[in-house]
Amino acid sequence: MILPFPSGAPSSQALLSEGQLPAAAELLAASLQGTAAAALAEGWVAAVRRRAAAEAGVAVLNAHAASLWSTLQ
Repeated sequence: MILPFPSGAPSSQALLSEGQLPAAAELLAASLQGTAAAALAEGWVAAVRRRAAAEAGVAVLNAHAASLWSTLQ
């Protein structure tokens, strides 16, 4: 079953080209939900979610390091 997207809704491809990998993965997962293709995309979507979590962790560590560094100056 193919569901139509509302006019003006972003596509996964457009989000990817804009560097919005997590948003593209979530849109793809939502648009494929309940289809046979969902199983094919499942691994990629899970990997993107893990990457986003890792990047968020790195951002927190960087902020903490910057905070500590500022107290040493």
